[in-house]
Formats: sequence, structure tokens, C-alpha cells
Amino acid sequence: MKEWGLGVILNVYDDLVSGRKKIETRAPEPDKPEKNYESMSLDDILAFHAVDDKFKKIDELPILKFSVSSIRKYPCIKTLLANEGIKNVLPNASSVEEAIKVYYSFPEYKERIEKYGLVAIGLRERIL
Repeated sequence: MKEWGLGVILNVYDDLVSGRKKIETRAPEPDKPEKNYESMSLDDILAFHAVDDKFKKIDELPILKFSVSSIRKYPCIKTLLANEGIKNVLPNASSVEEAIKVYYSFPEYKERIEKYGLVAIGLRERIL
């Protein structure tokens, strides 16, 4: 079992706390072990820390831990959202178009998604 440290912006952090977010998604970078999300295993631990809009860690907020319940790979955002459900992935997005804008707002995500696709990671209940 491996623990993966992942930064999330504040609204995603809040969705994790509330339990609204059921699926975490990441665009992998196979050349970087810490971002080779396809190598995750069931029961690995995701340790989420909140980051600000400049992706700097917010130390005042506690780390949230969840175990991995599923791992699925998708070639594109639309296929991922069709299979996983927008509200499970991005609870605040109201359309596929809005969700795509969210994904493309992250540095280098558009290129990484086109090259490597996306990994959808199912979250079990929070580990306290």
C-alpha cells in the first residue's frame, strides 16, 4: 500500500470534506513516479492537502485521507464524465463544457490529457 500526496484547490477540498466528490481524476505523467497515477493500486491511500490559487499548500487545513476503491483510465474528459457522472467528479460543474474548462484551467492539463488520458480514482469513505 502506497500513500499519494495530492494538492487540491479549496472548492475541491470542500467537496471532499462534504462527501460530494466521489471520484478524483488526474492526468498522469508516466515519467514522474509521483504522478504516474496509472500505477495506483486498490487500497492505496490518497492524502489530499488544500492549495491556494497559486498551488501553494495551505498548512492551516488538515490533510484528508481516503483509500482507493477503483481505478479506471479514460482517453478523454467527455468519456470520463459520461461514465463516472459529472456530479461525482466535479460536483459544482453544471455541464460538460464547464467541466472541460475546469480541467483545462490547470497547468499543462490539456496537453497531458491529449497525450495520456485521465485516471479516475474512486474514493472510499474518509479515513479519520
